[in-house]
Amino acid sequence: GAFDFDDQPVQLAAASSGGARVTVGETPLINQLSACCTTWYSPFSTLGPGLQTVVAEWAQTEGPARFMVKWDHEVQCAAGSWLVQYFAKPNAQSHMASECRSWSAPWNLAFDFKRGVPALGDKVSGYSVRAVGDFSLGDRPLFVEGNGDARQRVSVNGVVVVDKWKGA
Repeated sequence: GAFDFDDQPVQLAAASSGGARVTVGETPLINQLSACCTTWYSPFSTLGPGLQTVVAEWAQTEGPARFMVKWDHEVQCAAGSWLVQYFAKPNAQSHMASECRSWSAPWNLAFDFKRGVPALGDKVSGYSVRAVGDFSLGDRPLFVEGNGDARQRVSVNGVVVVDKWKGA
């Protein structure tokens, strides 16, 4: 098919019960035709303005076939809100979705995933979430607290201030 990606960064994903290859123009962004049975992700890429030709191929050797291709634009959030990215695997692997979120105090961040992560089809384990925000606190002191039942890491201006990532 031919699609206009609005000259914005886009990430493609392909899932297959066999292998998959997805090319945009002459560029293969996912090239796993001889692999099997998972979901593959391209890096975020700017594909240029105008219509782009997308070719999706898959291989199936036996059993019922399934194949899916989707893409997601890189999300830009307004000042004072968080860019929240959801990953299907731990350690920020296999990006699945992004959204902008705000809480009552803009620098607050709170999640409750006891019933699963809606952006990941209510997955309850084996995922990761990254939230990034730019905030001006003025001359107010910064208090950072990480509270949760899983691994967590908090960085402020590139400096890790809470690190409970390993061994959890």
